[in-house]
This record gives sequence, structure tokens and C-alpha cells, in this order.
Amino acid sequence: MKRFLVWTLVSVLFVCFSSELLAADQAVLDRLEKLENEIKDLKHDLQMEKAKEADRDLHIKLGINEKKYVFGDYWDDGLFLETANKVFNTRIGGSLNLDARWPSTSSELQDYLEANRGRKLRDSSEVRRARMFMKGTIYENIFYKMQVDFADTAGTYYIHDMFIGIMNIPYAGAVLVGHAARAWGLNPLPDENWLTFMEWSPTFGFGIGQLLGVAVGNAFFDDHFNYTIQVGKTAGIHADEVGKSYNMNLRLTGTPWYEDGGYSMLHQGISYTYRGSSDETRFVGGPSFSEQVPQFVNTGAIETDRVNGINYSAAICQGPLRIQGEYYGMWADQENGPSGSFFQGWYGMVAYYLTGEAAGAQYVTSYGGFDIRCHPLEEFSIEKGTWGAFQVAARYTGMDLNDDNIRGGVLNQGTLGANWYFNPNFRWMVNYVHSHLNGVGSADIIETRLGIDF
Repeated sequence: MKRFLVWTLVSVLFVCFSSELLAADQAVLDRLEKLENEIKDLKHDLQMEKAKEADRDLHIKLGINEKKYVFGDYWDDGLFLETANKVFNTRIGGSLNLDARWPSTSSELQDYLEANRGRKLRDSSEVRRARMFMKGTIYENIFYKMQVDFADTAGTYYIHDMFIGIMNIPYAGAVLVGHAARAWGLNPLPDENWLTFMEWSPTFGFGIGQLLGVAVGNAFFDDHFNYTIQVGKTAGIHADEVGKSYNMNLRLTGTPWYEDGGYSMLHQGISYTYRGSSDETRFVGGPSFSEQVPQFVNTGAIETDRVNGINYSAAICQGPLRIQGEYYGMWADQENGPSGSFFQGWYGMVAYYLTGEAAGAQYVTSYGGFDIRCHPLEEFSIEKGTWGAFQVAARYTGMDLNDDNIRGGVLNQGTLGANWYFNPNFRWMVNYVHSHLNGVGSADIIETRLGIDF
């Protein structure tokens, strides 16, 4: 009996001590595993720190400041890149316009175009624009833009914009040097992507082309008044100097009435242009400025001593409604002919957003022009059942290129347009154009465009 009790006591003690020993051993194992993991983490952190140190050493050896070269990017109707300290930023974008047109033309006008322009008006389709651009600022006061078009340029590229400048200059505002559009009027101003119609008014022929030179401009009175002075020579498609004489443009605009971000606004503007002595002068106009369409009115090349021109523009916006018009008057002193030969043109237009977008929201007060894309209140989405923005518009134009010994022709043209903005970057346009060349005949054109820009 005693032996049994002794063995029982020994067995109980063995079991108890074994459990405690096993528990102690497991705690030790857990502790060892934790220490091993911590050592691994420390080794990894040490390796990463050594790699970063080596990378920093490399940047120092190469003379690279990391904060200035590592970009962040974001999308705001286009792709933007910006350094962390905002010293450098750039916008990369482009546009693509796919056009098609179907004309119905009187035989008299076709005969006239073939005899005087070398070709008839026909059905046509084209990649009207295929552009890429880069623009931005450096150190907050240097700006630049480079834009190249690979379409509609007779098989070569066309430098549309190529300039650099300095801004935030006291009183002067900004100074631009390079290849840029003429600071002249309101109709030529907008980027082609923001035009209400597929084409500018035919009166664009009074200001077509770009200058290679210098421009100075600034805005005052809370951006309600601004000016631009531009001096340069006529530039070719590769941004080279092709004109022999200097041109000067002066543009003044104001918004005496501007409320609620343009919901209600009034624009007024005047422009003056002087074009020097030894360049040929040519004024043209028609239903389109595409290479596929012959110009209906054309003065031909005029040998001039000088040309003076004026422009008056006005626009009023009230909610989705926009009414706009311009007048152009040009006086050309011919080198071996009459002085003060006078040519003129005008247009009036009205546009209305059926979906309620504010037309004046596309106006830039600091420059005085409609140069912002349409932002639909609701973007097109099949899932959400939303359809984007819809706009209808009408425009009538008159242009007279007859005076003295110059018989360029008299043009009257009406245009109806409908635009469907799927979103800020994509739209579908349909235009109907009735263009009449006085004393010759008429053409009716239906044309359409799919346009994307970013």
C-alpha cells in the first residue's frame, strides 16, 4: 500500500513539473522567435538605409537635387506634372480633330473657283488637326509653350506656338518672346478646340498668321481691364522669319460688367494693327480655312507700302446665352497704286446651352477672350443616364474685299451649329453653312467634326 502511495505521489509530481517545464520551454522558444524576427527587421532597415545613403551619394555626385526632379502628377482636364516644391511644372497635352464635309455648289460658283482658285469645292474628309504641346512655368515667373501640328500642313509639320516669357513684372505684367498668334480681335483668339463653330468667321482672314517677335501684356483693376502690345515679323510654318517688315498690334479689352464667375458679363474690346512697307498683303475668306476648301473671296497678293487696321469686339453673356460680334476695317496703301484702299468685314453670333451651362464661364478676364473649354454640368455616362452638354448656335458674316483696283469679292455667309459635349475633353460638332459669293453663286455645306483634346 505504501509503495502504491509513493508511486502515485511521484507520478503526480512528475506530471506537474513536466507541464511547467514544457510551458517554460515554449515561452523560451517564443522569445527566441520574436528576437529572430526583430533581428531580421533591423537587418532589412539597415540595408534600406544603406541603399538610400548610396542613392543620395549618387545624386550628390551627379549634382541633382532630388526635390526638383521627382515629379508628382495629376489630371485636371489634362496631364500635369509638378515638383514637390512647386518650382517647376509642365502640362503635356494634345488635340485631334477629324473632319468631313459634303457641299452642294452651284455650277457658276464651281466654274469661278476652278478658273480663279485652281480647283472646285468637293466632298472631303481630313485629319484637320493633330497637335501635341508642352507648356508650364519654372521658378514661378518663367513660362513657356511648345505646340506642333502634324496635320493640314502640306505634308510637313507646323509650329503653332513656340515661345518663352517672364511674368509678374511690376506694371508691365508679362513679356513673351517667340512665335505666337496675333494679338488682334476676339474671334481669332480662342484655341481652336474651344470655338463654338467648326471654323472661325471668314473675317479671320484679316488676322490670319502668326508673328515672330515680342509681346507685352498685363491686367489691371481686378482683371477688368487688360492690354497687349506685340511687335514682330510674319512667321512661317516652321517658326522662321518670312516677313521683311515689322508688324505692330495693340489690343485693349475690358469687362465693365462681370458677375458670378461670368454667369452675367459684358466684354468690350478694340484692336489696332500696323503692317509694314515691304511685305505682300493678302486678305481671304470663305466657308473654311482648311487646305481642302478654296477661299471664296481673295484679294490676291497686293504690293503695299503699309496697312492699317482696326477691330471692335463686343460680347454679352447671361447664363447659358452668349451674343457676340466684331467689326474689321483695313486700309491698304498700295506701292504702285491707290492709297487707302478699304476692305471690311463683320459678324454677329448667338449661342445657347440647352443644358444650362454658363457661357461666360469660358471667358478669361486676365486676357479678355473666350479661351476655356466647356465643362458640362453632367458628363456623358450610360451607367448614370447622363448625356453631357448640348449647345446650338447661329452666325452671320459679311465681308467686302472690293475697292479701287482690287476685286477680291463680296461674301455673305450664314452658319448654324449644334455641339454635343460628352465631357470637357470630347465633343461632336455638326454645322450647316450657306456661303454666297455676290454676283457668282452659292454653296451649301454640311460638315461634322469629332474632336478630342487633353
